[in-house]
Amino acid sequence: MADARRAALVTGASRGIGRAIAAALVRAGSRVACVGRDPARLAEAIATFDQPSLAVPVVAELTRSDEVRRMVQSSVRHLDHLDVVVHAAGAGGFVAATRVTAEEWEACRAINLDALIYLTRETVPWLLDRGAGHLILVSSIAAVHAFEGAGPYCAAKAGAKAFADCLRQEIRRSGVRVTTVLAGSVNTPFWDRYDLGLDRARMLVASDVADAVLAALSASEHGSIDEITILPREGIL
Repeated sequence: MADARRAALVTGASRGIGRAIAAALVRAGSRVACVGRDPARLAEAIATFDQPSLAVPVVAELTRSDEVRRMVQSSVRHLDHLDVVVHAAGAGGFVAATRVTAEEWEACRAINLDALIYLTRETVPWLLDRGAGHLILVSSIAAVHAFEGAGPYCAAKAGAKAFADCLRQEIRRSGVRVTTVLAGSVNTPFWDRYDLGLDRARMLVASDVADAVLAALSASEHGSIDEITILPREGIL
């Protein structure tokens, strides 16, 4: 895995799971375009990496198609090419299926599904041109498991998983691999907004998901890790 020539793009890199993944890739010697919305938060995250000089901040709003195109072009200019694309940006929330507003659904869909579609359209051609590379979608167990009060989030994550599944079938003979990581509850600042009575000490931590991403990237050239499910040791909390 240690290869300074490896060029990776990671969305959601300013905090939480995305930040842990970007840090792990930098630690392994990869050059990483770290994508986020807040330049100050990106700079703060990169400053904590083992080798900050291997990371470049790229600010973008991923729910806008034109911003994603500009972000990918900027990232490729910095990195020269792309080997790995990790989509870790996302947002959750709890709202009853019968009470979700149009605005709430649009916001949930935009970051959890639309952003993946825009990112795929702009990055996968770079991988296909090289006949190699890896797209990793960091998703949620909510894509396959229903949670009361999280209908919009589950629907958006299920849509993202289906999109990744279709993409994998379309390009799997090209040399480009597609992996979906379905993570259970992860102890990140996301939970600061909610009091659901969950014991956060029993949750995964962000580095657990980063380890799953590195495992997918370390797969033999003869195989493909299509999907990884990683849950807290006690299962779904």
